[in-house]
Amino acid sequence: MVVEPNGSRTIINEPFALEESNVARYLGRSHERQRRHCVHLDGYQVAGMVESIRQVRDDSLVTSVQTTGLRRDWRSLDGFAQLRNDFDLVFLNRDVARDTTGFAGSDTALVRRVKSLCARTVPADREGLVLLTLGASGAAVFRGGGGPELRPAPVVKTVDTTGAGDTFAGVFLAAWLNGEPWSAALRLAVAAASLSVGVEGAQGLRLTADDLARYVGNDVGVERPLMKMEG
Repeated sequence: MVVEPNGSRTIINEPFALEESNVARYLGRSHERQRRHCVHLDGYQVAGMVESIRQVRDDSLVTSVQTTGLRRDWRSLDGFAQLRNDFDLVFLNRDVARDTTGFAGSDTALVRRVKSLCARTVPADREGLVLLTLGASGAAVFRGGGGPELRPAPVVKTVDTTGAGDTFAGVFLAAWLNGEPWSAALRLAVAAASLSVGVEGAQGLRLTADDLARYVGNDVGVERPLMKMEG
């Protein structure tokens, strides 16, 4: 990414497609049974990886997806139901949530619609987590058909939101896969994503686990009040 003196941004990338053959050859390898292992995809890769993801789940690995880049034809009730069947964790960003629910109103009302969506798409064989990211409003977690559990974001000065969603997903997975309860992982992820928007660029923040633990432990910053769920 190039940041111009006036603050405008230009993203430079090389088109990349993950083929099933690139993943399939790693499946079936022995894993440390005392630890959880996860295969995480972004939305761009979902349509081409359906069969391999099902094989990953058969190998008892955790599956996770971040919906950024999800194809339009997957942004529907049926598409969301398939995501929940194939992935143990679904990181649902606000734009994809709005497309899927057909709703463009307030975050509070969107949370209610995602709650209804989750209640209609509970996987048959496991609880399943859906993590709805809401930018400056924080995030909400839905377990199975229940929830939401809401986590507000600290009030910070926003410089650049590039990479905030990746930061959220990465920190949540790192904490949760290493034994933290989902509620603690959520708190760390929201804090890290909030801190990331205070610097320029997707990799502008250099934050260690100790730094993040101190930030969260000291309750640095002022949190916005929890969104009120009405009706």
